Amino acid sequence: MPVDASFFAVSVHPILDTYCIDCHGEEKQKGDIRLDSQEALGGVNENDDPILTVGNPEDSGLYSSMLLPDDDDYHMPPPKKPQPSAEEIELIKWWIESGADFEKTADELKLSDNPKAAPPSP
Repeated sequence: MPVDASFFAVSVHPILDTYCIDCHGEEKQKGDIRLDSQEALGGVNENDDPILTVGNPEDSGLYSSMLLPDDDDYHMPPPKKPQPSAEEIELIKWWIESGADFEKTADELKLSDNPKAAPPSP
């Protein structure tokens, strides 16, 4: 990946690709949710909750569903599937808090008005 690649492309998209896009991508959309494009991430889930609320990870289904107990029907990914690490979940949280920008590099995000200056390490 080029040094100037976006934080989303380098850090967030690989997490989504590993844990989410098989069930929420172009070919399959469980719960009518797609996570494979910027446009799709701007949508809502089957309960009309936003998938992504810029600046607020707790209101973003993308992040909050990963924090639910494993036995919760809305926990994602499903318990029998591989789960993202705590560090990967923190990267998604940081990206959302930082404005969920799809184009900015990590350095550009760190220079923004983000209260957390640096992304967590993967």
